[in-house]
Amino acid sequence: MLKQESVYLDYMYRVYSLLIIICLGFISKAQDSYKFPPGTDQIEIPFQSAYNLIVLPVKVNGVELNMILDTGASKSIIFNLSGIDSLQVNKGNLLVVEGYGKGKTFSAYYSEGNTLDVNGYENKSANIFVAAEREIDLLPTLGFEVHGLLSTQFFQDALVEVDYLSREVILYKNPEAIKYKTRSMRKVPITFVNGKPYTKGFFRNGSQELPADLLIDLGSGDALWLLDIPENFMKNNESFEDYLGFGMNGEVSGTRSKMDQLIFGNYQLNRLTTSQPGEGQFVEIIASEVEKSYTGSVGGEVLSRFDVIFDYARSILYLRPNDEFKYGFFYNMAGINIVAGEKELFTTVTDDRNRKVRGVYRTLENEKTISTSKQYSYSMVPRLFVNYVRPESPADLAGVQEGDEILKLNGVSKGNLTLDNTSSKFFKNPYSKIKLKVKRGEKELKFNFRLIPVIK
Repeated sequence: MLKQESVYLDYMYRVYSLLIIICLGFISKAQDSYKFPPGTDQIEIPFQSAYNLIVLPVKVNGVELNMILDTGASKSIIFNLSGIDSLQVNKGNLLVVEGYGKGKTFSAYYSEGNTLDVNGYENKSANIFVAAEREIDLLPTLGFEVHGLLSTQFFQDALVEVDYLSREVILYKNPEAIKYKTRSMRKVPITFVNGKPYTKGFFRNGSQELPADLLIDLGSGDALWLLDIPENFMKNNESFEDYLGFGMNGEVSGTRSKMDQLIFGNYQLNRLTTSQPGEGQFVEIIASEVEKSYTGSVGGEVLSRFDVIFDYARSILYLRPNDEFKYGFFYNMAGINIVAGEKELFTTVTDDRNRKVRGVYRTLENEKTISTSKQYSYSMVPRLFVNYVRPESPADLAGVQEGDEILKLNGVSKGNLTLDNTSSKFFKNPYSKIKLKVKRGEKELKFNFRLIPVIK
């Protein structure tokens, strides 16, 4: 069975959205809003990113956590407390909920009146869920710790710009502040159900055309999820069955394919990668939700190709293509999944001469400094391992094996490799060459292969 690492996470996010929908009848309508600090009209928030997901630093009742910014979640959720000594939340209710996947019910604790602080943008009346029985550890998949989801409420009280290339979220208090930016951007009307943003789009596949109601979903790393579409719309497309992700209760499977065109915000995107959950695993649940039925969702693989500004107050999404817009949509063309292992100390040395200086793991060009003595800098970097090799894939045919540790990729040594910048190489530039150096046991091995599209 094929495994495509970019979408391992999506079903886990959607399980929490389901939890929130089911529990709506039990939740009070208490005010849940953010405020800017006095005298502040703009806040810049750097974010971490992997697989097109936006991970913000958030203080929950004073405790520092990392949370995925998710327009597809109605309430904020904590699902992992790894590395956290303790977290105090206000007294609440224990709820038993069904989840996605093949398993039984699970429990979640619902708490009101908590404080969420995102670089000074503060909500002192936040309602949150806390997974009561099970934790989901995304560290091996993303390369850094993630503790939960930050809900769509984050967007209600500010204009929110997402700059994927600079990896920065910018909050504006006043509409006047973005006038100069939005002049060169297209306005896309959006509507809301349970606080989640939807827009109109259009699918084309072969000779078929289909109007689409689309959830704009920052909590999905994929390009396009297909939900309520006619049975024959993708019937003749090349496709494969795959593991789509996991929920609190187990694995979820479905079909991966490619669609000819998506019209989104009057922009045309061609040959998009698509994911379609198997019968009974998603669509039946959606039909029972309190929100409207929708055709699919547009995720980070599409949104990251734009400069984006959300204006919830005026029901507008602003879009402008960035430098990533020119790239095609592909599944993992190398055929290997990478996970992060334990961290190790990495040392670099600089001096006042512009020459090569030997570090612990690599040789690097150093910048000039005004100091006449050597300077040392230290960082902890995760070791990267191959945890899956797709049979008959380019990496498999070259000889890469599960368990290999990556030492170098296309000339970049391990001190500068992250899970994100390593894995992302396998989704771009079809037929380009990959040069890989790995450690297997006590041996160091080199492999060369080309990226071959799974579906063209």
